This record gives sequence, C-alpha cells and structure tokens, in this order.
Amino acid sequence: MVQGSFEWILLQLWVQYARYKGDGIILFLFAGCFLYLFLINREFRQKIGWAMLLLFVLLFNPFLYMPVWHKLTGGICWRLYWFLCEAFICCYATVDLVKRIQWRMVKWVPVAGMLVIFVLYGTNVYTGARFLPAQNTYKLPQEAVDVSEALLALDDHPKAVVARNLFNYIRQYTDDIELLYGRNIQGYTIKEENEDFKTLYAQLKSVKRDAALIATICDKYDVEYVVHKKNLRLEKYGYEQVEIVDGYRIYQKKEENKE
Repeated sequence: MVQGSFEWILLQLWVQYARYKGDGIILFLFAGCFLYLFLINREFRQKIGWAMLLLFVLLFNPFLYMPVWHKLTGGICWRLYWFLCEAFICCYATVDLVKRIQWRMVKWVPVAGMLVIFVLYGTNVYTGARFLPAQNTYKLPQEAVDVSEALLALDDHPKAVVARNLFNYIRQYTDDIELLYGRNIQGYTIKEENEDFKTLYAQLKSVKRDAALIATICDKYDVEYVVHKKNLRLEKYGYEQVEIVDGYRIYQKKEENKE
C-alpha cells in the first residue's frame, strides 16, 4: 500500500480512530445513539446533531487528510477526535430514552443495558501504559525528580541536555534547569527548526551514537551537563562523568573546556 494513496489514507483514518477511541461494540453503540438522537430528538438535531455531523464529515474526509489534517497536526489527528463526544452522546441517548418510556419499571432497562455494555466492553484508561501509581507528591516519575535534584546540587541554574524520557517531566518539576530543547523536538504540532538540536536529539536516541558529534553540539551551545541512561562515553570529548542517579549518567563539562 503506497503512502499517500486513497487506500492508505482511509486506513490511517481508521487506525488512528481505533487506536484512541476503540474499535469494538462501543463504536457501534455511539453510532446507534447518535442516529437515534438525530432522528428522534429535534432539539439535539438542531443544537448538536448537525454540527457533529459536519465535524464527522470534515474529520473523516480522505480528501482533506493530507492537505489539511496531516499537515496541520503532524499526523496526530486523534487530538481532533476529542470533539466527537462518544460518552456524552451515549449518556444523552440513554437519558432521552428513559424520559420517553412511560412505564417506571421499564425505565431501568436502557440504563442497566448501557451500564452492562460499558462494564463488559469498555476499557479502564488507568490500566494503560501512560498511567502509573503516583511515586511522589508531584505525580512525576521519581527518576526525573532525582535527576533534577542532582543537577541543582551541582549548579543553581544548570544548562543541560537530558534523555528524551526526562525533559517533559523536568520542565514540570523546576524551571531552574535550562534545557537545550523541549517537547517541540519530538516533532508535534510546533516543529523544532534548529538543525543542531534535531541532530543532537536523533543521536541521543539512536542505537549507534556519535559521542564526538554529541559533545561538539553541546559545546557549541555551552551545555554544561549531559544526562543519558545508555552507555554514552564523553570522557574523550571534554566531559566527565560526575554522578549516576537512578541509572542515568550525569556528565559535566571539564573545567579546562569551560570558557
């Protein structure tokens, strides 16, 4: 399947939606609830239904994917799927149906049915890989806190390059650490334009790292500390290992190499 082809675009739309919204019975439940409300509830159709239908057509339009959504969102169209309020629509439809049923005992049937479907076929978001028990009061990975404290113990305002799984958390923990680059380096909506930064980030996450190139770029931008978990040897290139924290090696620029 050729990237950019019509079939490839349709597959991307489905894969992205299924990845973040599910591809099971919940999807069909949402479609059924939306169709029910759109056909039966005039107020819903006028205030919400037409707008959601237009949004659905725009989001899942294969002719807009490459020139609009893929270009503007960097391929992360799933953020736009948040506008499709599946849970809200399902609850809205259930309440609407309960209000229309005249017999009190029968009113519990749609409520119970919806609960059963959610319990049996829904997914607990807290069981995902992104959710972990809080390790501290900051609700950040403890390794990010420990590395931050280690850097601050070495310098009041250290300028550093850190491993990719740390910088998103360090910037939340403290602003006393000056990071050479932030989340933009990962290439989301706002792109990093500095070619040196992109090269450095690619090198640090690469299996085959060029220590000389990493040290050269760091020295060019006066980076005093390099934090990495892998076996990155910078001793020959103006940096020395000063500490190991939670498996992360902290390299500091040697005194004779400082300006």
